[in-house]
Amino acid sequence: MENITSVSLAIALLIAIVYGLFWLSQATSWTRTVFKTLPVALLTLTAWIGGQPMLLIAALGLSAVGDAFLSTKGEKSFLAGLGAFLTAHLAYIALFLLKPASNSISSGTYYAVWTLTCLLIVLALISLWRHLARMKIPVLIYTLIIGAMNITAWTTGQNSLLLVGVGFFLFSDLLLAHRIFVWQEGKIKRMASFAVWYSYFAAQLIILHSFF
Repeated sequence: MENITSVSLAIALLIAIVYGLFWLSQATSWTRTVFKTLPVALLTLTAWIGGQPMLLIAALGLSAVGDAFLSTKGEKSFLAGLGAFLTAHLAYIALFLLKPASNSISSGTYYAVWTLTCLLIVLALISLWRHLARMKIPVLIYTLIIGAMNITAWTTGQNSLLLVGVGFFLFSDLLLAHRIFVWQEGKIKRMASFAVWYSYFAAQLIILHSFF
């Protein structure tokens, strides 16, 4: 079983790297969609084979669905992808709240996490708000949920891998929002695309690995 999970993780990582190098900047196509969806779909399969919690499997599976939707153009696809990831974050929040704490953290540390996360979310929304047009409410809800995901991850205790993974997820989502709504076409937007993809996949991989 351990060999199977190791192989599937290696394949997922390889496909994620290949997608970033060869298909990330390409026009929408079924090949691009397949290569974008496969890495996290394989992480979902790995979690299932490894007997991980159903909430973790659901969160990864919903993320793969979100990847598929976001690989295509159009507002409907974007909203469907946003909804899939929103539900995935809710699954992660439930997972973290139900996960027994490995090491307790001090109340001071937890309050500091609350304060810093809220400050980051407020600053991100200030930066994004005037660019969002009709997307203000969906993005507001999504941003609050990703912030809650970061906070609830700390209720699991000082599991360094998990906290790093969730931190990557928060970074990836906030960077993605700026790439979509704020930055115009150009070098910074292309560079941001690579940063978003690799930090997002690293987040999912690290979170999954923290449960093994």
